[in-house]
Amino acid sequence: MFTLEEVERFEKTYILATEASEHIGKKGSMTAVAALQRLGVPPIAPYSELGGYIYDQEQAIRALDGLTQKRWSAA
Repeated sequence: MFTLEEVERFEKTYILATEASEHIGKKGSMTAVAALQRLGVPPIAPYSELGGYIYDQEQAIRALDGLTQKRWSAA
């Protein structure tokens, strides 16, 4: 059982791969997983331990925002 405070702290600190994909306008977690892997952003723990890909939110968003900015400036 988790307290509301713990859940809120988790949501402010971490991001799920599906949420990261949505951040860049894509569906499905594997888009973000592949992008973050290319960008050198590791998940906070192995998939086998968590049953999903979870990232440090600040690090993942910064990397993904940089990726989308490069894409726009190259167009």
